[in-house]
Amino acid sequence: MKIYLERTLSTCPTQLKCVACTQPFEVEKIRSILYDRTGLIQGDLCPTCRSAPDLQEKLQTTEAIRRPKLYQWWFKRLTILSEATQEIESARRGTRSCNCQKPRQIRIRFQENDR
Repeated sequence: MKIYLERTLSTCPTQLKCVACTQPFEVEKIRSILYDRTGLIQGDLCPTCRSAPDLQEKLQTTEAIRRPKLYQWWFKRLTILSEATQEIESARRGTRSCNCQKPRQIRIRFQENDR
């Protein structure tokens, strides 16, 4: 089993249930998702169970659990910060709704009789 780090999407509910302790928890910006060795999602882990040394016992499995390294946490946080910064910058420039990613230029045209 392996714990993957994923960005919480806007469609994700604000509360999830932990797969290890079955307690509801508030979703953070980074989700900890437990996958089995075949690649199937087992569920989300709460912050308490994610760092618990007895996680293997809580899940009642003999399979070793690979946890993310510290640099993987920081890389995921930097990725999320970068994406948020790009969204803010595109909203500031007015390119959010345009697929071309170029700033929109507002053009005002006067008719002959308006001059």
